[in-house]
Amino acid sequence: MPNEELTKKEKRLKKREEKESLQKKRQTFSSFFQIGVVFFLLVGVGAVIWAISVTSSSKQGVQLGASIQPDDWVKGNPSAQVELVEYSDFQCPACATYHPIVQEVVEKNQDVLKFSYRHLPLQQHQYARLSAYAAEAAGKQEKFWDMHDLLFQNQDVWAESDNAQVLFLSYAKELQLNFDRFTQDLSSKDIEDKVQKDYESSVRLGVDHTPTFYLNGKEIAPQNIDDFQKEIDTALKEVQAKGSQ
Repeated sequence: MPNEELTKKEKRLKKREEKESLQKKRQTFSSFFQIGVVFFLLVGVGAVIWAISVTSSSKQGVQLGASIQPDDWVKGNPSAQVELVEYSDFQCPACATYHPIVQEVVEKNQDVLKFSYRHLPLQQHQYARLSAYAAEAAGKQEKFWDMHDLLFQNQDVWAESDNAQVLFLSYAKELQLNFDRFTQDLSSKDIEDKVQKDYESSVRLGVDHTPTFYLNGKEIAPQNIDDFQKEIDTALKEVQAKGSQ
C-alpha cells in the first residue's frame, strides 16, 4: 500500500509537472507571438515613416530639380536670381492660351527674371513631339524663340492638319532658316535626345499636366498676369532678403 500510494503521488506529481510545463510552453509561445506582432507593427510604422520621408525628399527634389540648367533655352536676364520654368506642349490648347500671358510677364520683368521653356510632349497630342523637334531644330540656328512663338500662334492650323510637318517646314522658310539644315535637324538624334531629356525631367518632378510652372523651384498655379506678378514680386523680396543677411 505505501508503495502504491507513493506511485499515485508520483503520478500526480508527474501530471502536475507536465501541466506546468505545458503552461510554460503556452506562455512562451504567447510571448513570442506578442513580440512578433509588435515587430510587424514596428515594421509597418517604419514603412509609413519611410514613405513620408521619401515623399518629403521628393518634394525637396522637385524644388532642386526645377532650377534652370545650362542647356535650357532662356529669355530675360541670364544672371537674374528669380527663375521661372515652364513645362509645356506646343499642341496643348491651355499652353497656347498662356503663351501671350507668359510673354508679357517675361517682358515686363526682363531685368529681374530669367525664363526657361521645357518640353513636355503629351501622348494624346499627335504632333507634340514633332513640334518640339521643330522648335529645337530652329534653335540650332538661333531661332528657337521665334519658332516657339509661331507654333503657339498657329496652333489651331497645324494641330488640325493632316501633315503638320509641311507647315513646320513653311515656318522654317518664313524665319529664313537654312532649309536643308533645318530638315536634317528635324530628325536628328541629338534633338530627339534633348526633347526626351526635358520629358524625363518632368517625370522625375512628378509633372502631370501642361502648362506647369516653377518659380525658384516652387510650383505655382497662376491664372493671370496679376497672379504671376505677385509670385515674382514675392520671390524677388525673398531673394533680396537673403542677400542682405
